[in-house]
This record gives sequence, C-alpha cells and structure tokens, in this order.
Amino acid sequence: MDLEPALPHHVPSDRVFDFDIYARESSVSNPLEFTKFLDEQKAPEIFYTQRNGGHWVFRRYDHVGAGYGDSDLFSTEKVNIPPLADMPLLLPQAIDPPKHQRYRRLLNPLFSPAAISKLQGWVRGITSALLDEIAPTGSCDFVEDFAAKLPTTVFLKLMGLPLGDLPQFLIWEHAQFRGPPQERPANYAAIVGYLTKFLQEKQKNPTDDIGSFLVTARDSDGELFKFDEVLSMSLLLFIAGLDTVTNTMSSIWLQLADDSNLRKQLIDRPQTRARDLDELLRLHSMANLVRGTKEDVEFHGVSLMKGDRVLLLTHRANRDAEHYHDPLDTLLERRPNDILTFGWGAHRCVGSLLARSEIEISLDEWFRRIPDFRMPPGARLAGFAGLVMGVSSLPLEWPTAAA
Repeated sequence: MDLEPALPHHVPSDRVFDFDIYARESSVSNPLEFTKFLDEQKAPEIFYTQRNGGHWVFRRYDHVGAGYGDSDLFSTEKVNIPPLADMPLLLPQAIDPPKHQRYRRLLNPLFSPAAISKLQGWVRGITSALLDEIAPTGSCDFVEDFAAKLPTTVFLKLMGLPLGDLPQFLIWEHAQFRGPPQERPANYAAIVGYLTKFLQEKQKNPTDDIGSFLVTARDSDGELFKFDEVLSMSLLLFIAGLDTVTNTMSSIWLQLADDSNLRKQLIDRPQTRARDLDELLRLHSMANLVRGTKEDVEFHGVSLMKGDRVLLLTHRANRDAEHYHDPLDTLLERRPNDILTFGWGAHRCVGSLLARSEIEISLDEWFRRIPDFRMPPGARLAGFAGLVMGVSSLPLEWPTAAA
C-alpha cells in the first residue's frame, strides 16, 4: 500500500520508520528473519509507519506484553491493519473486558485441559492417517500435505462440519491469510454464508459437536445466545485456530529440517517434549496482533492518541535480548513460561491448549515415523509477512525402506 500523504500531528519525525507488515518482496524467504532489519537499521523501539493507513509498531517484550495485557489502555474492538470496512465482529476477541467474559465463560470449558485430553486420541489418529499417506513416499510439501490439513481437519471434526469440505476450507484459509488484505471482506462473506447455513441446520438437528453446543447454549441468565453471536464465535474459531497453527508448525519443521542436532535432542527426550515445546513456540511465533488505544496517553516516552492503531510484533518480543538470555538460540532447558505466542491477559488465545496438543502430537508421530528429514538441496523458500506470517511451501525429503 502506498504511503499516506500526511503524518498525524502528534507523531514526531524521529519516530517515523518505513515498515510494511504485508511486504511480499522476494527478500521475504524466512518470515521470522523479515524484521531483523529493524534492529540493523536502528528503528526506534516504538515507531510509527505510514503504511497500511498509518499505525504504531511495538517490538520489545515489555511493550508488546502491555499491548496484550493492559485492556484498560488497549482495545481489540473494531481495529484492523489496514482499516477495513464490512468486517465481521469476532467474539470474544473483538470486545473488551468485562463484556467479553460472557463469551469466554462459554468457550473456556470447550478447550480446558480436561476437554483437550479427551480429544488427543482422535487428534493422534488424524495425524497418523496423514502420515500413512506421506511417510512411504519419501518426500512431501509439508505445508500443503500436512500442516494445513491437520488443524483444518481437527476444526471440521470439532465443529461437526463435513470432512469432505476440507478442500474448500483450505482455499478460504489460504485467501484469508496469504492473499491481499483488501480481499478479506469478500472471503469473509463466503465463509459467513457457509457457516450461517451450517449453524441453521444445527439449530434444527443438533448433534454431539461444538457447532450444536453453541447454537443450543445458554448464558448465566439462562438466555440462548443470539444467532449472530454464535456465528461470530464460530468465525473466531475458524480464523484463530487454523492458519496460525499451520504456520507455526511449518516454521518449527523448517528449523528441524535444518538442524539435525536439535532434532536428535528432541527425539532423545520424549518425556520432556511438552516442556521443550515452550522454547520452540517462543522462537516460532507467527501471529502479530493489533490493538487500538482507548485514550490519549504517554506510553514509554511516546504520545499515543485515542484511536491510534498499534501492531504488536510478537515474534520480535519473544526474541528480545532485554528479556531473554541469548534469545536467538534454541535452549531446550530455558523453560520459558512467559512467552507471548498465544497473547497475554484477558484475550489470551482460548484454543492455545489445542494448538499445543496438535503440535506436540505431530512431533511425536513424525519422530516415530520420519525421524530424519531435510529440505532438498537447492530448494528455495517463499515466505509471506502479515498479521500471520509463514512460508507458502516447505519441501521435505527423507530416506524410505524402499530406497
């Protein structure tokens, strides 16, 4: 998007830095390396870019953490980068405390430790079935053949959606996160239309799935949730739970394909894999969220005005040398328990335990079936930046018994 013609009066010139989160130049191969130039070119710790309608950027751990955690100052309501009209409200993410608690109380039990424990058997079954197809071939595109299919299939099964509609959901997912942001409203409309018909059918014929649970659920006052509220929550589960997991897994597997020592470390210590995953999730944080300021405020030496939009560069915060020792190193003994990968505070990702479970089970099954894999010599990565970052494809190869 072209630069905006005017700089807001409250933004000093020494806080302006040219940065486009949606850059898709050929230089964006590994998206986690995309923002290194901010340090190399000594961008301010908090800066303003005129790209994408103009917004602030936070990249330090303490600043990003405040953006997530201080809901008195930073809002999630009706804020997008770039500003987009006709975008649906995603509940409970898009409303601030305390109003959002009505919806969190409904969703939290669906993704509690006990609930996720009950799901692990069939998540492992889906993972194993995908590997039954992939493992004997000796090669795959990890993104297309595995990382995109697993969380989307899990979502379809949880919601009670037809598994045969997987190809269509993969198309919508790709367009929503990897296509131009200006095309999102039309893509949203297609998803909304599909889910509307699905949920209306669940109202008539409820079964044992999350879709049926949502359309029949009642709040603490015994009132049914409105259809628009149910639709909004369903949209959030689709938007928040699919491509983010796909891109996190792809980034982790990219590192594992390149680092046989790390791969061996993880294989040799299955008993600590759940804890080791924290370090991988710290390094491979692929979602950068947006907040809006609720009032005029002086924030760490910067004047923010009510309505200013703020981009939280989570992946940079998780690699902040002022917060983590040797932040670019993968130290499985680090045991970080304060990573910002799933956000922080009132809006911390409701499905974080499911995402962790999907990734942990995938590591288990890959190491059991395909312990030795790499990128083919000469293969090139094509990455993309944005509010969700990732690689478009990840070719992998490995030895097979037939070979």
